[in-house]
Amino acid sequence: MAEKKFKPGKTLRITAALILLGLMVYGTIQLSRPPPPAPLPNPNGYDDFIKATKYIVGDPLKVNTEKTEELVAFVAQNREAIRLTRTGLSRRCYVPNGYYGSPAVFSPQRLMDLKRLCWVLAAEGKLAEMEAHIDDVIQTYLETIRYGEEIGRGGLMIDKLVGVACEHVGILALHRNLSRLSLSQCREIIHALEEIDQRREPIETVWPREAAFERAMITNWKERLSLWKAKLTGFFGENRTKKQRLLFTRHLKAYEAKTRLLFTEAAVRSYHLENATLPKDLGELVPQYLKALPQDPFFTKGMIYRVRSEGFLLYSVGPDGVDDDGKPLKESIGSDIPTGDLFIDSPSFITFGSFL
Repeated sequence: MAEKKFKPGKTLRITAALILLGLMVYGTIQLSRPPPPAPLPNPNGYDDFIKATKYIVGDPLKVNTEKTEELVAFVAQNREAIRLTRTGLSRRCYVPNGYYGSPAVFSPQRLMDLKRLCWVLAAEGKLAEMEAHIDDVIQTYLETIRYGEEIGRGGLMIDKLVGVACEHVGILALHRNLSRLSLSQCREIIHALEEIDQRREPIETVWPREAAFERAMITNWKERLSLWKAKLTGFFGENRTKKQRLLFTRHLKAYEAKTRLLFTEAAVRSYHLENATLPKDLGELVPQYLKALPQDPFFTKGMIYRVRSEGFLLYSVGPDGVDDDGKPLKESIGSDIPTGDLFIDSPSFITFGSFL
């Protein structure tokens, strides 16, 4: 009888196959066990926001904001929606995670309505601008920024993206009014924005919620197995999830940077109002005007500040992490890293389509 030879190559292949099968089975089991949802605040300010959307009268994007009488009428018609929004902002907010049932629930209409509510708030702020009620201007646009932050808290990537779009409305509005503000008003903005910045959810908290949503969308074991295969494949190469996370992270960091640029510029203005000169560097703003030097989300150091003969430059280095000496950010396609520096009024460098 011939003696069978030991074939190490074949044994290794069998062992690798068994390990792979074990990983897939384990992954399938884990995918069927979504983590428990976070406890919701009670009362939940997010519920007030949803209720407020039901009271919106008219289309805020069709209101002629240059006609005072039209703006007055629109704001008056939407007083209840504005009141409920402020009630929500006075409470803890968290997006209800309906991702743990079967099937998962996702409502694009809800997000569209929440974005419309942002424009209702902005209309009230615009009316306050036209009537030169500067304290009301500050209050409403700060609320708009806070509203944007709160409607994304506890949500998916898409909730966060709608939220930062709302934040941007308030950021740009406050920025265009900055030159009208007194020292005390600048300090009010600085304090409020520093607090908003400190309360932001870390970006990585979104990933487990996205995974839970994926699980809830899957209704049978074959789909779970396919999902695990896709995730396993992703370890060895670029996949859509990685691209989505990259673009999402870049986008949220841009709005973190814009918030920090805004309260830093308000601090520079405060310094100028008190001293009739510009600070030589941002270090002179701490601690009298700023609690600490804000870090650039795209850089290991702080924001770039340069005094010029005609004023000053203040910007973030942007997603490429390179100081381009104040050259404006350029548009990019897909996952390409945009070059140039990020200013408060820099346009968005991605679209929702980039996530598809």
